[in-house]
Amino acid sequence: MKSAPLSLLENFPKANILLLGDTILDVHHIGTVTGISSESSSIVVEHEKSVYSLGGAALVARNILELGGRVTFLSSAGRDKNAEHIKKFKNKNL
Repeated sequence: MKSAPLSLLENFPKANILLLGDTILDVHHIGTVTGISSESSSIVVEHEKSVYSLGGAALVARNILELGGRVTFLSSAGRDKNAEHIKKFKNKNL
């Protein structure tokens, strides 16, 4: 007899999950420290790049998809430049 958690994982790809929640766009700025400001005790950084990733409920949806599940994900996004990163979130099971 299989344990309940093992049975749940084996049947996970057959599940249809409805997920409602906030999508959070995580932005990480990467750069090199070039010195210390002469006006204050803050560091001066030369920006090299920004890395975008989805957080909040979008991360939960991505994890469900990675485990082989199917998810209907309902969230909202604005009409600004950051929404373009959210619109790139695609998967055949989404």
